[in-house]
Amino acid sequence: MNPDIKTLSAYKVKFAADPSRSGVISGYGSIAGNVDAVGDIVERGAFAKSLATFKSNGSTPRMLWQHNPDMPIGSWTDLHEDSNGLYLTGKMNLSTSWGKDAWAATEAGDVDGLSIGYREIKARPDGMFRRLEELELFEVSLVTFPANPKARVRLNSKRELETILVKSGLSQAAATKVAAGGWGALNNNPTDDDPEAVAAIIRAVKASTQAIRNI
Repeated sequence: MNPDIKTLSAYKVKFAADPSRSGVISGYGSIAGNVDAVGDIVERGAFAKSLATFKSNGSTPRMLWQHNPDMPIGSWTDLHEDSNGLYLTGKMNLSTSWGKDAWAATEAGDVDGLSIGYREIKARPDGMFRRLEELELFEVSLVTFPANPKARVRLNSKRELETILVKSGLSQAAATKVAAGGWGALNNNPTDDDPEAVAAIIRAVKASTQAIRNI
């Protein structure tokens, strides 16, 4: 990595809703308006010029594994800034060993962070913090440790929810019921799972999975 290029982690990855679109991921590479782990605040619109340059060149930032320039794992197919920050959609190259390994780790939930590589163009102090007003974007990586403590996995399919529930200790039968009809489905159609164990799993999964907090 070029020493002039800084990195910043943000929200975590989510999968494509259609399971047949293997390798497709999306998520926020940068969150606007909040203080990160080193006291920087990315301003809304900070990537506007950089995105315009990519568009005019017909290119996109690189998709890397853990910010390693020697390990490209796919490509970002769409990116834009919205009220929350920099949102991206991309597809891992599953014909390469790095892409296949990255997808396996991401699908399993072992790696679920996004982090950007950028160069500061314009920044200003704001008390104890710094506001990053313009950034030149180079790459967006999948990373193991995103810096934002509020980051949570966002799920888009019943299959993904079932997988997490089963890995957390719920039976396949119970996981299928919950994915189809919410937690209340277990009240109407009980399984052989121990009620206290189910309650513990529910608390743990809800605490770590944003998309099912309201189920």
